[in-house]
Amino acid sequence: MGSQRASLFFCESFDKLRNRRKPYTDTSKANRSKIEKYMKFLSLELIKMQSRIDGNDEDTYLGMLGEAAERKLFNDTQRTYDEIKEANNDEWPTDLTLAALLLTSHWYKNREDASNVSMYLVPNAYEALYMPYRKGTYSSEEGEE
Repeated sequence: MGSQRASLFFCESFDKLRNRRKPYTDTSKANRSKIEKYMKFLSLELIKMQSRIDGNDEDTYLGMLGEAAERKLFNDTQRTYDEIKEANNDEWPTDLTLAALLLTSHWYKNREDASNVSMYLVPNAYEALYMPYRKGTYSSEEGEE
């Protein structure tokens, strides 16, 4: 009798938790722009295409990953969005978009810091894409420190 009661309690608690944790699925244009408003060059559409995601269940999470990837890119290049565009004739470099997308999809697929499966580093490709844009590596900056 006691185990039935505990089992029933667990099932009721699980149902409450499951119902409370329904994904946020507001797909309106206003919500998309709210999610993307902090991203400078990535979009949810690009992130979903890179990660092969259909549906809108994780748009908010993907937006946070995109924003974090952009911030990491700016930190790693030691440049702002405007500085990078200005140095590239007011064009945003495609390889920097690809670098941020690689990070975003890597973070999406590997949500934990560690794994018991042997994995290869994505940052090798990421570094190859962003390093030419790092402060001090532009050919126009030779002689500057």
